[in-house]
Amino acid sequence: MARKKWKEPKHKLNGTVYVLRMELESRIVFKVGATSRSAKIRCQEILGEIYDCYGYFPKTTIVKQQTCKNYYKVEAAIHARLKSKQYRLKAEFSGSSEIFEVGIGELEHVYIDEINKDYPVQTKATNKQQITAYNGL
Repeated sequence: MARKKWKEPKHKLNGTVYVLRMELESRIVFKVGATSRSAKIRCQEILGEIYDCYGYFPKTTIVKQQTCKNYYKVEAAIHARLKSKQYRLKAEFSGSSEIFEVGIGELEHVYIDEINKDYPVQTKATNKQQITAYNGL
């Protein structure tokens, strides 16, 4: 089946920036990725590739996911800020260069900061309380 041809450049489409928590190579690591599909479908693809490389499925959780206007730009900004925490796996698969060994607190801070630059949190007052429309955090 031929790949779908985009009518607009990818950088103009909405997509999802996600974070996977994985137990891989006896470590807890995080994969930061972007997709125009659902994070769940992308996670399943990644797990299949990891199985092909390692012979097992690592324990994996989608810990963050947010739809963005410029999702590739947001993903690249997060990768740039976490470059010093990049973890090189023994095997290569699609997205293996997007793996980081970083504390969850630092990762959340960078993720939220970059998401908010692209897609600011929307708030509205309801019953005298501020409710954020931002999901996942």
